[in-house]
Amino acid sequence: MFSNSKTLSRRTFVAGAAASAALASTGIALADEATEPSDSMTCDVVIAGAGAAGLWAAVEAVDAGLSVIVVEKAASVAMANGAQAGGPLAVGSKIQQEIGDGFNVEIAFNSIMDWAHWSINAPAVKAALELSGSTVDRFTDDFGVQMLVLPDSYHAGYQVRCSFTADGTTPYSVSGEDRFMPLVNWVEDKGGKVLMSTPMTGLVQGADGKVTGITATDAEGNQIQIDAKAVCVCTGGFQGNADMMYEKFGTQVMPLGNTLSDGTGINSMIAAGAACDTHWGIGGNEFACSTPKDPWSFGNTNACATIGIMGGMLVNSDGRRFTNEGKYAEFPLAVGGTISLEVGGTFFGIYDQAYMDTVAAGTTEDLESDIQRAIDNGWGFKADSIDELAEIIGAPELVATVETYNTDAQAGTDSLFYKNANLMTPVAEGPFYAFEYAPSCWVTLGGVKTDDHLRVLDQDGNRIEGLYCAGVDNGTILMVPYHCYEGTSLCMAYNTGRLAGIYMAEDLQA
Repeated sequence: MFSNSKTLSRRTFVAGAAASAALASTGIALADEATEPSDSMTCDVVIAGAGAAGLWAAVEAVDAGLSVIVVEKAASVAMANGAQAGGPLAVGSKIQQEIGDGFNVEIAFNSIMDWAHWSINAPAVKAALELSGSTVDRFTDDFGVQMLVLPDSYHAGYQVRCSFTADGTTPYSVSGEDRFMPLVNWVEDKGGKVLMSTPMTGLVQGADGKVTGITATDAEGNQIQIDAKAVCVCTGGFQGNADMMYEKFGTQVMPLGNTLSDGTGINSMIAAGAACDTHWGIGGNEFACSTPKDPWSFGNTNACATIGIMGGMLVNSDGRRFTNEGKYAEFPLAVGGTISLEVGGTFFGIYDQAYMDTVAAGTTEDLESDIQRAIDNGWGFKADSIDELAEIIGAPELVATVETYNTDAQAGTDSLFYKNANLMTPVAEGPFYAFEYAPSCWVTLGGVKTDDHLRVLDQDGNRIEGLYCAGVDNGTILMVPYHCYEGTSLCMAYNTGRLAGIYMAEDLQA
């Protein structure tokens, strides 16, 4: 199924590193001259990225009888966002059918498309949703990973999200290698190869523009070339590239997910002639430690998550309110991420003791310790008066803002942003608290354009032969702001990965 060769024809090597540097400085990707890798391999399909999209693409491709090589930058599949995040949106899985709440593809599709103002790839989104239930079923039936349905915590009106469970009842209890290694084993048992610690470095492109493989660096640091009939890029976005994040969003954004996803896949495709989509954004800011002063890691909680998400009063660095905090709390991934980018830089949650004693009480085992941790780490602040708090955080408009907010709360109306009166809790009982937050990101949104079958398009709307893209590197399947359904990006990653594997097989076997 595979072949190795030391003798290589000289073709254009499109370097991801060069593209990244060029994109950061000019917005125009450049191509390196041909290099001579030390080794080569040949297969039907090569996939860059062993995350949610890449592994599912590999599963479908090997199921179709294709020879498949997957390259992955990390040493373990546990690093992928899909191996750590809560779980995917799904429609019609067996466990959802048992609930019988009426959620179906038509409802999900129209909700997503209306949210996106029909600006994304409708056929691809619909096809992904149609596969989503069977993907959840396959996790259990084929790979032995149990799943359950989560409550409707984001007010979707239906139970849309499924989660991995070790015991059938506890959500979020399977992650890392326990979630994805069964897929790796499946691929390898069917003759595929999954090469860890082997980052893609660029695309190989013939004189006719067709993509004919990738270059990568193997675990020993050697440059290798993998020739293939089809290439699928699934490298997980660019949240690990601080320069690219700043270029796209105009502010520093704290990555919460896989920082190995540094835009190499996107930038390599742009260097090969791919057109960029216009949907650039983030899914993020759940206050799940949206502060660089107290880095959050998967599995930890602190005062940032337990207090901020409750929807108190939010102000910018000057102390001025900038949003309807109730919407921020209601849709933290969708609305929160977008709003936080618009603020630019850090912002503050402002709370009083009454809030701590009522709304926030009982949210952790030891809320007081969480608050003190925030203070000790320099992102939590406590004062006896609003005047003192304003001085501590350097927010000259805070006093006036609190006065207006409290007047509105007493009147039962928000004169600025029409926040629900039930959430207009006065900031009046000292001591007073401020918690400093920053824009943060679970996943980046935005990448290259593809057609309905996930084939990458150039600036003229023509297909770049041999090149496919799935997951968040694909800029046509996720909208900005992020959709309010929990697990949307995972749904699109798993299922566009499956679709890419299916479509590559159809095209190669036609």
